[in-house]
Amino acid sequence: MRWGQTNAVDLGALAANAESKRKIEELEAENERLQNQLASLELAKQKRLCLHIADDLKGLYESFQYDERVLLAQLRKRKAAGRTIGELEEERHAKQSELENSAVSKYHYGFSDRLEKLYEELEPDGWLGPNDEALFLNLTDPLNIMKVADRLKDVGSKL
Repeated sequence: MRWGQTNAVDLGALAANAESKRKIEELEAENERLQNQLASLELAKQKRLCLHIADDLKGLYESFQYDERVLLAQLRKRKAAGRTIGELEEERHAKQSELENSAVSKYHYGFSDRLEKLYEELEPDGWLGPNDEALFLNLTDPLNIMKVADRLKDVGSKL
């Protein structure tokens, strides 16, 4: 009788062990599914952020272009009023520099921190590289605002 009891205990232990392994496998599969879901949510967040910042930068650049057009219209009026070419050129240069500095300041004030954080999130996975970091964080020419916007739109559409 003892032999049968020992075998029954061993079979019971084996069944319990098999059930435990099955539960562990189920939990590991559930854990992997949840991790994938979390990664997907993080990518979706980064995608939205890329596209949102790209749209905002496009708006900043369009505002800069509008201000340039207004400046040119003002200069045409002054030229028609008899101002000399030298005076107009000096005024254009000063106002153009003012517009450019304003646009670059708005860029750095409104976007540098967000772009740095976004870069730090996307660079490790290869979405952004060192050239992007230099473009995003060292912008000095307002014409490059659209380059940044285009790059973010490109990355966002691929995420």
